[in-house]
Amino acid sequence: MVVALEHGGDPREAVIKEVRIQRDREKERAKLRGAEFLDQFRGKRYDEAFVIGVDLKTASQSSIKSSAAIAFAVRKLAVIHNYLVTR
Repeated sequence: MVVALEHGGDPREAVIKEVRIQRDREKERAKLRGAEFLDQFRGKRYDEAFVIGVDLKTASQSSIKSSAAIAFAVRKLAVIHNYLVTR
């Protein structure tokens, strides 16, 4: 997974610019990699909620767990970035 972040001069204010999935083995791969699902992450900060079914829609009804795993990974990468730039 690749998460691109952007900030307006202050790295602590980074927001997600884009999310891409590099490799997966999912049956719903096209929907999980699709813009309709991945574009939901744009503009989110590390400290926002990333809950599937509440803050974000699933990629499809049969990929709820995969959608949640992707959301968790994206937020984790944003949290790690914030931690590293504020140290």
